[in-house]
Amino acid sequence: MERRHPQRIIFNLNVELISNGKSYTGFIENLTENGIGVTTTPIESAIDFVPGTIVELKLRLPSEEIIALSCEIIWLHSYKLRSFRIVNTIGTKIIISPSLKYKEFLKTLSIQ
Repeated sequence: MERRHPQRIIFNLNVELISNGKSYTGFIENLTENGIGVTTTPIESAIDFVPGTIVELKLRLPSEEIIALSCEIIWLHSYKLRSFRIVNTIGTKIIISPSLKYKEFLKTLSIQ
């Protein structure tokens, strides 16, 4: 399957994902100007990550600044661990134009 955005940057960054009033921790696996791939830390369920759900992603940059992005879940892949907890890999699309800070952060990653 061809990726939708060829300029995907692989980068590991902590993230807080807020869905349906609940907060989850995880990390970003990759990002583009239009979308972000997120993996949650093990949790009990995937119910808050149904495709079409609007979520807020709060990225903590290496500078300790926090950038909040409004995103729509496009796809979800969940798998169960031996502990019966679930890890979710989530593809999101940024639905409100990303801030200048986010775009500047991406530029610093793409020139490394």
